[in-house]
Amino acid sequence: MAVRKIAFGVESFFPEHSAGTEVYILDLSRYLMRNGWEVHVVIPAKTGLNDCWYEGIRVHTFRIPADPVATELNGLIPPRGIEGFMEVVRRINPDIVHFHTFGRAINGFHLEEVKAEGTITLFTSHLATFFCAKGDLRYHNKKNCLFPVNHLRCSTCLFVSRKQRFARILALLHTLAVTIPFSRFLLPPAAFRIIHRKREIERVKKNADVVFSLLPWMEKLYIANKIHHSVLVHQGLPEDFNIQVDLDARPGHEKLMIGFVGRMHPTKGFHQLKTAFEELSGERVLLSVFTQKESSDKKYLEKYREQCKKVTNITWYEDLSRDQFINRLKEVEILVIPSQVNETGPLSLLEARALKIPVVASNNLGIMDQVVHGRDGIIYDMESTRSLINQLKELVNDRTLIDQMKQQLPVPVKFNESAKIIENTYLTLISHGTDPDPG
Repeated sequence: MAVRKIAFGVESFFPEHSAGTEVYILDLSRYLMRNGWEVHVVIPAKTGLNDCWYEGIRVHTFRIPADPVATELNGLIPPRGIEGFMEVVRRINPDIVHFHTFGRAINGFHLEEVKAEGTITLFTSHLATFFCAKGDLRYHNKKNCLFPVNHLRCSTCLFVSRKQRFARILALLHTLAVTIPFSRFLLPPAAFRIIHRKREIERVKKNADVVFSLLPWMEKLYIANKIHHSVLVHQGLPEDFNIQVDLDARPGHEKLMIGFVGRMHPTKGFHQLKTAFEELSGERVLLSVFTQKESSDKKYLEKYREQCKKVTNITWYEDLSRDQFINRLKEVEILVIPSQVNETGPLSLLEARALKIPVVASNNLGIMDQVVHGRDGIIYDMESTRSLINQLKELVNDRTLIDQMKQQLPVPVKFNESAKIIENTYLTLISHGTDPDPG
């Protein structure tokens, strides 16, 4: 039997980047290789990054210019470097190309080119940016959005979110302006960001044989946008998250040990937790911060690293090994997930549940799909720091609530369970061409 070959198309990968999407692809790759697949990952490279091997995965690079231009960012032209991407894919000659989370350098144009050559294609989005020009799926910055992409509605939301006067009138004028013949030559490229979202959705609808949804909210949005070939595959707990600790022997603390896990970026909401913690500092609380030493917002990282290291009841950890991370995280009694955008996870929720740690989390869609307020966690209004403060104060004053939630925590799905569904989908597509249900 011939070895099956798969290529993942993604904006970044190990060893240079190690965020949630990269971890997901790495775990999927490990699973597939154990089952005999030959795995390739194709990523863009500006300078200094060459082809390499990572854990038996061949990582291929293709060159892109160092600086993006507005026309490619807003979909008016294909991303520069697409020719190099296609050369790599042809050289690999995979049975399947699976795209993950479109960005500046790899997007629906690449999907379209690969499909034109007759290759089986799949798509998984890990971010709300696929659907939302604003990037957070927060309608008017007030509530979660599960609406289909509509230029007038989305344009109104953009203007309202920027606190523009006469937002609805501006949105109507904007919507009319982009339909004028030759408007792409008359208007700035940023005027077409919503149209770019809609066209990307159309490219996926037309060219992806299967689309994977990581949570129900994403599946609902695919359906709302008339993408009906979506398969729900829940994100699973990574296989290397091995728990070799006695969960009943946690070190006792007189003070409530709060935890935060995530990179330092405004979307992750650490600033909100920090503000809440400052008000609680007179209470009986400690805070452990688990983060990375790199961030796309270096000023944000440096600001809070400096602030936290000056506070005696905050412990700051960067880039711990997996075993170190688990052994430190097990000391946490409540994990706060203060995300300020809608997420497809987050992975930290699964890690916390594996260690029997309840969460206090913002009301983003990824949390609301998985947490039942008051039973196995606490959900607060992401627009209100006061809401977070009140929830934490309640737990400080009555820690029996934490014990009650621990008893109700569901067992997280293992990644191998999800990976099996994905592999079976691959094999079905290969067996039946590009129709997973040829009957």
